Amino acid sequence: MISSTPQAVLPLEVSIPPQADLSVLLLMQQASTLDQHGQAEAAEALYKQILDLQPKNFEALNFLSQIALQTGRLEPCVDLLDRAIDVFPARAELHTRRGRVLMQLKRHAEALASFEQAILIDPEFADTHDCHALALRNLNRNEEALACLERAIKLRPDDADARLHLGDTLHKLKRYDEALASFDRALELRNDFAEAFTSRGALLADLNRHEEAAESYAEAARIRPDLADAHLDEGLCRLAAGNFAKGWKKYEWRWQTARLGKSKRVFEQPLWLGAQSLTGKTILLHAEQGIEDTIQFCRYAKRLAAQGATVLLEAPACLVPLLETLEGVSQVFAEGDPLPEFDYHCPLLSLPLAFGTSLATIPTNTCYLKGDPARIAAWQQRLGNTPLLRIGLLWSDLAAHNASHAIPLQKFAALVYGRAQYISLQLDVPAADLPVLEQHGEIMRVADQLDDLSNAAALIASLDLVIAADSRIAHLACAMGKPVWLMLAFRPSWRWMLERSDSPWYPSVKLFRQPAADDWDSVVTRVARELDKWRA
Repeated sequence: MISSTPQAVLPLEVSIPPQADLSVLLLMQQASTLDQHGQAEAAEALYKQILDLQPKNFEALNFLSQIALQTGRLEPCVDLLDRAIDVFPARAELHTRRGRVLMQLKRHAEALASFEQAILIDPEFADTHDCHALALRNLNRNEEALACLERAIKLRPDDADARLHLGDTLHKLKRYDEALASFDRALELRNDFAEAFTSRGALLADLNRHEEAAESYAEAARIRPDLADAHLDEGLCRLAAGNFAKGWKKYEWRWQTARLGKSKRVFEQPLWLGAQSLTGKTILLHAEQGIEDTIQFCRYAKRLAAQGATVLLEAPACLVPLLETLEGVSQVFAEGDPLPEFDYHCPLLSLPLAFGTSLATIPTNTCYLKGDPARIAAWQQRLGNTPLLRIGLLWSDLAAHNASHAIPLQKFAALVYGRAQYISLQLDVPAADLPVLEQHGEIMRVADQLDDLSNAAALIASLDLVIAADSRIAHLACAMGKPVWLMLAFRPSWRWMLERSDSPWYPSVKLFRQPAADDWDSVVTRVARELDKWRA
């Protein structure tokens, strides 16, 4: 029973905050108002003043960390989050946010530790499991990442992002059917999920289903018209499938992507894409990507010269001596050399678009690059007079940065049999292949003589046949019109197109494709059979 007797009223004890605390309260009110009105920069200045007065003020630390993240100041963001965690160490969302920032900094091991701490604090937070999986995947711990994503999806079955990340992880693990099902489920949950269409496209392209992949990329670009990678990857799929009309246009999106945009050159002179007359004009062609691309597309110089242009060509220094003999070129410059005056410029890989190149109109100059006669004579003397076939061998290209295109020498060496003179065209030998190479003394090793591509061209000119993995040396041999047997990974570069055993770009090449990923054995077997016929 509650007593109804009046209680004595105690006098209130009024506590007057210190002047510093009053200043902080006032500053926080002002900063909050500024933030609500979109004046983040002014609010940031006030929150910094608050931290000067109260270094452990959580609201200020939290706000400033978010501003630092939004403005791309990632290292200061981590420092601010560390200070916020010191104030409230048991807040899982702080550890999760810290891990996300560390992933952007590519400090993946530290990010992983942050996510693990967040999970210890709150194991039921699905977002943390999702992020934890991404950190594990960045460390190539894909099986563990898969388990994390399964936990995230169990906690939140309708999370489209987690389904996307699950599909990406299954893709890395080469569990293609499951990955495709996961992307499709993500799109059921969110039908305007551009990133899921992009990942789906990448998977289909890896399966050589390029038409389907292109449509998936196109849908991503429709949803997000600024998604440059989707446009570019659609273009690559169109080119691989032989749809040059769409492919070259989409390929121009490369300049908007992070992976290729940094190589874009900016000149005062206008870009030439075929519209202006070149009669009496000077045009600069410039390399933009790898050695292979420069070799493949420098052929267009002859067509420009035929339009009345003076053609200048800028290329990697290692190619300059070779390109100086290229028909149609007036002068060749190494990258970084001072350039003379010119009227227009064009990146080499934009020339097919400028000329409206189709399969029927590819310039098929059969041998537009040539070896230096004096160097060829020197190689002929080095190799000696022999009735045997001279066969150049190349099984990997460390400079290509694509491990799937490299053939383990243990498998490739099965082609080294019978009477022939075998010469290694390797500029560098993978460490794993060195013991195997030592066992094959019949392979002449001349890497020390291939000091530049001009010397390599002179050696190639002295050979009867080149058997190679996709590489810059293989391109050089193709551009010289030398018979080349090219051994291709299951998903090769777009330039080799699909299914065909020849190339419209290089008439002297014969293509041997993997029927399935990582299956070099069957490729080697087919090449060996062809080699037997050739010897006969």
